[in-house]
Amino acid sequence: MNTRRLALLVPFFALYSRPSPVDSQSLRVDTIASGFGIVRSMAFVSADTVLVASHGGDLHLLDVITGRHTRVTNAPPTVTREEAGYFDVALHPAFASNRTFFLSLAVGGIPPRSTLGVFRARLIGASLRDTATILRTAAWDTSAQHYGGQLVAHDGHLFISIGDRYARQYPQDMDAHNGKILRIALDGAVPSDNPFVGRPGVRPEIWSFGHRNPQGLAYDSASRIMWETEHGPRHGDELNRIERGADYGWPRVSWGWEYEGGAIGAGIPIDSQTTVPPWVWSPNVAPTGMHVYSGRGFPAWRGNLLVGTMQARRGLGLVRLVWNGTQISQVEFLFTGQLGRVRCVTESGEGWIFVGNDSGQVLMIRPR
Repeated sequence: MNTRRLALLVPFFALYSRPSPVDSQSLRVDTIASGFGIVRSMAFVSADTVLVASHGGDLHLLDVITGRHTRVTNAPPTVTREEAGYFDVALHPAFASNRTFFLSLAVGGIPPRSTLGVFRARLIGASLRDTATILRTAAWDTSAQHYGGQLVAHDGHLFISIGDRYARQYPQDMDAHNGKILRIALDGAVPSDNPFVGRPGVRPEIWSFGHRNPQGLAYDSASRIMWETEHGPRHGDELNRIERGADYGWPRVSWGWEYEGGAIGAGIPIDSQTTVPPWVWSPNVAPTGMHVYSGRGFPAWRGNLLVGTMQARRGLGLVRLVWNGTQISQVEFLFTGQLGRVRCVTESGEGWIFVGNDSGQVLMIRPR
């Protein structure tokens, strides 16, 4: 590692030893339900009912009090191979009155080509109605990897993450959706104030670019920051602040290395064009879905980021990160090895934390 790279890495790794305001030994983990395959996303649709999206293309309504769950009918079909399947659900801001939500999933074309699609539907009882495709991304490929597929509905817009589709020539190509964060209106239209609207050869949905494989996306209404977690190659996983029109560098620069060894791109982590991540994990932890905690169950954690991880050798479970307004001031691994490969994180109205994992479980974290 060259001296410039080492000097840049030091601030990102010097803060693990800070004490936690909540003793994880005082917490308990309960299994609420299982049998969902890979749990990719969850969203509470009422005080005691969570909508669960399974990777294999199923939606369920889970009663978190009884553990009983009902399959939702009329769910759209998806491509299911390797990483392809269902990815994320996000509720419309007016869900309580219009029952509308959004679903990201792999959609097929001429086999074996697929891309990321976004559907909108209304949840009426345990069935979907008025299902419509609002976006088919321009990221078609024979690969079934690096879809991204994370959703955030905020301020009248839907933000969508899409990975490079394992084709690294596209994240810097502005005529492709690969390796981008997209922003559309809730009806699928392109907002007129998107950063690249009207530029020839540039997809107008693009909000930011230069991403490899975004696996988490969450908006913090208090700090007004859109956070993103992103898989690096061999090491170099990132926590990013998503900013309008920003370039995040992939594959021109990277905090990681080629899987077989050797430098990527220019062989440096950042350059003058790159937006610097507030946190980098190296060795990597495979960060996944994330949530900005706001509940009353753990008041000391309000405003903290809760991020799932999948890397077995470096801590399956949750990572809690504290943003102090200028930097990540604390990072803590919670329940290492006890939660499985965590894919998604959310909270109930009571403030209890819910996670879904690759073992098909929905788990609840609360005080003992």
